[in-house]
Amino acid sequence: MVNSFWGMMRVDKNRQIGAAIASAFVLLSILYLFAVNPYWKITPDSVLYVSGAASIAAGEGYTQQGRPVILYPPMTSMILSIPSLLFPGSYLALNAVTTILVLLSLVLCFALLRKHVGDLTAGLVVALSLGSTLLFDHSTLLLSDVPYMFFSILALVLAQNVLEKDSGWARELLAGTAVLTACMTRLVGLALILAIIGQGLVSWSKKRTSARPGLLLSMLIPILFSCLWECRNLLLGPSFFKLSLQNEPWVEESGFITVIGLMRRLLLNVRAYGFVGAILSNDGLENGPMIPFYLRLVVWSLLCLLFSLGLALALRRKIAMTELYTIVFLLIIGLYHPYFEIRWLLPIIPFLFYYTAVGLEFMAEQVRVRGGPAVRKLVYACFGTCVVCYFALGTAHMLRAIPEEHISPFGAYPIKYTFNYDVQRLAMWLRDHCAPDERYLCQLPHIIDFFTERAGYSFPLTRDPSKLLELLTSQQIKYVLVDKKKGLVQEFLLPTIEAYPDHFSLIQDAEEASLYEFAPPA
Repeated sequence: MVNSFWGMMRVDKNRQIGAAIASAFVLLSILYLFAVNPYWKITPDSVLYVSGAASIAAGEGYTQQGRPVILYPPMTSMILSIPSLLFPGSYLALNAVTTILVLLSLVLCFALLRKHVGDLTAGLVVALSLGSTLLFDHSTLLLSDVPYMFFSILALVLAQNVLEKDSGWARELLAGTAVLTACMTRLVGLALILAIIGQGLVSWSKKRTSARPGLLLSMLIPILFSCLWECRNLLLGPSFFKLSLQNEPWVEESGFITVIGLMRRLLLNVRAYGFVGAILSNDGLENGPMIPFYLRLVVWSLLCLLFSLGLALALRRKIAMTELYTIVFLLIIGLYHPYFEIRWLLPIIPFLFYYTAVGLEFMAEQVRVRGGPAVRKLVYACFGTCVVCYFALGTAHMLRAIPEEHISPFGAYPIKYTFNYDVQRLAMWLRDHCAPDERYLCQLPHIIDFFTERAGYSFPLTRDPSKLLELLTSQQIKYVLVDKKKGLVQEFLLPTIEAYPDHFSLIQDAEEASLYEFAPPA
């Protein structure tokens, strides 16, 4: 009778926790939906995706201003072309698609993880992912990160289903198609291919499943697509492969990296994996100005160790597809660039929480075995407090950000460059005060062209000032728009302007941008 009573109490407690997790998911989903807005928060990459979508919807292929889009695979634009066709000119529809893909991604993630850790832990992982400020911020951007997260998790769900069940060639082909779609969204989808092949070979060698030659053969199609896409890009200009081998991406004169240099880059980027800790803490400690840096570093390090412990334990118990995918994904982005962006980790946010939960479960078990009831209760209380603080930080961030999503300093104008409003103001001033045939130069003309309605030019990424002066003179460029926040502007453009004051006269100045008029040499 007593055992039955406590068993009922445990069931009721689990139901309460499950209800709390479900409520958190629903409430956070509502906040995501409230953030959907009618503005295009324009970014360098989103210009290509949105322009490509409009071009596809118009039946003109994957192009921007009549030129083929290079570097970025077409799937994101293909997805955005549907709302572009149904709701022409509506950025509200485009933003809604991104938000819906976020929510669907996490539903798929729950289906993927519940088989490994049960409904409660899988639900908590999904809710924590939805509470991430990083994920929320990117749900309001028209980039490829969210579509890739959706298709990559879908591919993992389908591939896992094929390996665990006696399925036919149709399901194997479906899994291969999902992987192909992920690779058509971002080429880092190659991590999926390696993970699926690795898991298939491991399972077959240990006699856990029969061989799945259909699934392994279906991986040849996305491999072929990725290779052909990179070859196409090399013929038209830069490619991801070429950029990853440059010492300084986009700067030809920097030369190419050696094998030893590539290994050194990976070792240097290991430090950047500390962003895992920033994501797991919801970046709350970084946003706290009164908290010392060393304390943030300690917390991030502890969270990274928990994640690493959980990943190692999962590998030790059973090598699964999600473990292989996470490891290969981290290696690829660690080798890709000499610098590391936190948004590259966005597609694996759920797995960061998943393996941290595995590591935490192990630590809790050690406390349960070696510590007394008081210690165990203290650990659970600390964990619960951390979860509540995490959600509080995320919710507070969302509540602050949602009103900003629905307003713009430019009124009803549907595009806003949130990274530097001063640049947009000067660009719109240029539109209103110069002749239609006047030319200008800046770092990102494919963005600024939207505001100036003029033909813009990029400055050459070289430290030789004569090349910049030659370009300005030969193309009869009259104006130079300077984004003071951009590193490449500070490195390549501003030194020339400062070295030749007789040729550059300041006509408009703001805190984060300047506009110069160029006078060619006599």
